[in-house]
Amino acid sequence: MRGMAGALAAVVMMVAVSLSAGSLSAGAGPIAEFEGRLREVYAQYRTALLAAEAGDRQAATAAVGGFIEGWAAVVKAYSGAPPPHYSEDPEWTGTLDAVRDMAEDARSSLGRGDIEEARHSLEEIRDVMADLRRRNGIIGFGDRLVAFHEQMEGVIDSDFARIDGRQRGVLREQTAVLLYLVGAMRRDAPTHLAIDDEFKSLVDALDTVIEALHDSLSGSDRAAMLRAAKAIRPAYARLFRKYG
Repeated sequence: MRGMAGALAAVVMMVAVSLSAGSLSAGAGPIAEFEGRLREVYAQYRTALLAAEAGDRQAATAAVGGFIEGWAAVVKAYSGAPPPHYSEDPEWTGTLDAVRDMAEDARSSLGRGDIEEARHSLEEIRDVMADLRRRNGIIGFGDRLVAFHEQMEGVIDSDFARIDGRQRGVLREQTAVLLYLVGAMRRDAPTHLAIDDEFKSLVDALDTVIEALHDSLSGSDRAAMLRAAKAIRPAYARLFRKYG
C-alpha cells in the first residue's frame, strides 16, 4: 500500500511545474508542430500499453510496430534538431534512442509471448518521457494521468477482503488524493479538452467511481469496497485511451 508521502509527491509534481499542455499548444510554430507529431505517434503507444495490460498479444504487437515506425520518423526529424523547448537538453538524443530501444525490447518480448515483460518495457517509455518533460520544466496533461495512475495502483490493488479499520482510514485518505488528482485533470485541462464533451464525461465518470470507493471506506462492507475499486481501472482506461 502506498504511503501518503508518495501520494503527496505526485500532487507536488503536478503543481510545481510552470508550463502546461495548453501553453505548449499555444506556443510558436515549431513547438506546436513537434507536439502534434508526438501526439500522433503516442496514440499507438497508448494502444500498445493498454493492449499489453489487457493481455492482448496480437493487438499489442500491431500497435508496438506502429509506434516503432512512427518513432523512427520522429527521431529522423528531430534527433539532430530538437524543438525549441528541448533545445538545451543534453540528454535529448539519448532519450530518443532509449525510447526506441525500449519499444524494440517490447516487440521482442511480445514475439516470445512474454506480455508482462513487454508491458514493463512500455511503462519504462512513459517514465522516460515524463523525465524528459520534468528536466525541461514542462508538464502536459498526460503527466497528470501518469500521476493518477501511480496513485491508483496503490489503492485498487489493496486486499479488501482482509482490510481492517486502520487500513480503511489510510485508504480513505489515499482515495481522497485520487479525487484531488481528478479535480486537477479537470481544472488544468488545456482549452481543446476543457470544451470537449466526451472528455468532460469521462472525467466525471472517473470521479463518480472514486467517490463510490471513498464513501464505501467509511463503512465496513468489504464487498462494496471491492466492487467500487474494480470500477476505477476501466474508467481510467477509457480516459487514458482517448486522451493520455
